Amino acid sequence: MSTKFIRKAKWLSVRLVPMMTLGLCFISLVSASQDNSQVSRAEFIAMVSHNQPDHPLLPKNHAELSQEDLYVKTARILKVRGFKVLGEKGAKEAMTDQEFVRITYALSGEPPGKNLFEQKQFLKQEGIVKSADIGITTGVEGKILQTHEGEIASSDIKLASPVFMNDHIKTQPESKATFTFDDKSALTLGENASVNIRKHIYDPEKDLRQTVVNVALGTVRFVVTKGKSKGSAFKVVTPTAVAGVRGTEFVVTVHPNGKTSFINIEGSIDTAPKLPNGNLGPQTILTKGKMLGVLKNGVVSDVQNLPPLLVELAAADALPPGLLKQAEAGTLPAGLMKQADKQRGPPANRGRTSITITKVKAEGTARGPFFAKAQDRVNQGGKGSGPGIGGFGIQKGPKGKGGIGTKFSGLVNKNGGPGGVGRPGSGQPGKPDLGPPKIARSGPPGGGAPGGGKP
Repeated sequence: MSTKFIRKAKWLSVRLVPMMTLGLCFISLVSASQDNSQVSRAEFIAMVSHNQPDHPLLPKNHAELSQEDLYVKTARILKVRGFKVLGEKGAKEAMTDQEFVRITYALSGEPPGKNLFEQKQFLKQEGIVKSADIGITTGVEGKILQTHEGEIASSDIKLASPVFMNDHIKTQPESKATFTFDDKSALTLGENASVNIRKHIYDPEKDLRQTVVNVALGTVRFVVTKGKSKGSAFKVVTPTAVAGVRGTEFVVTVHPNGKTSFINIEGSIDTAPKLPNGNLGPQTILTKGKMLGVLKNGVVSDVQNLPPLLVELAAADALPPGLLKQAEAGTLPAGLMKQADKQRGPPANRGRTSITITKVKAEGTARGPFFAKAQDRVNQGGKGSGPGIGGFGIQKGPKGKGGIGTKFSGLVNKNGGPGGVGRPGSGQPGKPDLGPPKIARSGPPGGGAPGGGKP
């Protein structure tokens, strides 16, 4: 073999080996590229079936079933076990992030009876989801600050940022933000507003929701979905008043001097002033188009009828503060229509209220070791229920010597009889819930404490 040929061969090897390596890397990258397309509920069940052939909560003959039959039979098995998530929508619809949590938890082998927040916490501990949030940011305009419980530093909120229990949220001047909870209820903060999300517990299986939001300053519009289950409640607390809501749309404004203004847009809200002794004063029900002011020391203004235009502006987050003050004082100008129309502002940027799960995320979960432990969890938990939710006690109580019971459990209404008893916690017995709602852990079934009343 000639020396020239040997040199040529060496030259080719030096050039070809890196090229072949690069080619193999390219093939590897292509094959490993993520599939970010959406995955349906039925596809996710099929993924689990394919990767976990011995899963205890799938039909025994699942390998022989079509995707549609597999979905239907799995839905029946989970329903008997206490999970309704697969029976609510079509099998071929794209799976949202909330449904991913509920379906994954249902197939985990853990017992039913836990609310969505608790399910997220469990999946977070198992490394399936990143956070146990209670909602996401669906509208942002300007600068919004978010401070988590136990932290001092604040962070800027972006579109689709998660929201957590006990978050403090503040909007800066010329800013606005909308947050949507897991139950699809939403709150929109105007500029210079400050709120604290004290509690949000949602159980889709029972359609039960218990929420407490503190509004310290500024204007906040609430759109509250109806909770069909007895015991569902949505409570708003300000420095001078408390409002109980079942399902409605309304606006709360807390002025710098502490005064609270309520404007009801749809449905009705039950309001009560805070008294100097820490109890609640007489209850006032606001219906559509009504406004009420609550000052410090329990002083309440007369209920006023608002012009339809002001109600519309409040619903569009465009009610000028000056007009609100004039409405409260009863001095609205004759040229109200022209003045109000000029003040109408643009809505906050909108985002998706539910994030869809991609195929790569679904396949990774179905293929991982998480579902392989389902049989052990089933053996340990059986068919028992998990911890229940303590009662909120916001139902009307029976008549007392002094009148009708207040709707706010654990708080005294000087004109009221006993308050309503909250819905008992479902599943394993839970510790009694006194006053503000809590997640029941152990002891007798949870229930709201009766509200006391003076004769």
